[in-house]
Amino acid sequence: MFGRSTQAMKDRLGVPKGRPLADRLHPINMTAKQLATQMTNLNIEQKDLHGTAQIGVEHVGNNRSARDALVNQGTIPEDLPAQEDIRKVERRVRKDERRVEGTGFKAVESEMPDD
Repeated sequence: MFGRSTQAMKDRLGVPKGRPLADRLHPINMTAKQLATQMTNLNIEQKDLHGTAQIGVEHVGNNRSARDALVNQGTIPEDLPAQEDIRKVERRVRKDERRVEGTGFKAVESEMPDD
């Protein structure tokens, strides 16, 4: 998909070792990778593919097709910016949920409009 190794993309996007690249990918890249995976899943059945080699070749080809579609529209997958780490977003959402549950949707006084 990116024209370089996973580790090279992790380095480019600042993904720490041991963390998935997907945690920082731009939504367009995630969607393209999901499309390639679904194309592979469909073709495994339709083409009756078996074994790692056959399926791997199919998947690489589908990733290349998804990449080509993006590039043809002027989007270079590896040039898209890193996104906020999904785990940080999840922690913030949990914190906000606890705050909302604790206040019962009451506006904090500093957030209330002046009359």
